[in-house]
Amino acid sequence: MTVQALVVLGGTGFVGSHLLPRLARDGHRITVLTRNREQHRALAVTPGVRLVNADVRRLPLAGCSLDLVWSNLMLHWCGDPLAVLRESFRVLEVGGLLMFAVPGPDTFRELRRAFTDAGLPGSHHQRFIDLHDWGDMLVGCGFADPVMDMEMLTITYPDFAALLAE
Repeated sequence: MTVQALVVLGGTGFVGSHLLPRLARDGHRITVLTRNREQHRALAVTPGVRLVNADVRRLPLAGCSLDLVWSNLMLHWCGDPLAVLRESFRVLEVGGLLMFAVPGPDTFRELRRAFTDAGLPGSHHQRFIDLHDWGDMLVGCGFADPVMDMEMLTITYPDFAALLAE
């Protein structure tokens, strides 16, 4: 698959500062959607990147106009991720690719356990959607044969101060 036109949903952080300039230099047509005006201004200096301040649930893009929709650690913040998946399907060309990364339900399990042990269960953390449910949502939106993959990462710190310093 050759990617010519792509949209980055919430293209800030590492993607915005490292990947977008490289893709723009390589001649890709890039649109970045972000609602954060401060981060929007920071990306405005990247030549070849079109910035759009818009709601990812209602993409201001033509149907069947993109090769790739990329979302890195943004979908789980959306109140209605299914709407974002539907819009992603709408704007992708036939054979286009949606790539995204999200935390899974085991994310912060130690923190949930600590709050429960402290008598404070339930309200101090975000619940994350199971990978199988993401796959079902993709199929429901019209994506054919979604490929889902997960990786368990365990990060340890010698003490609490080291965690906070991170």
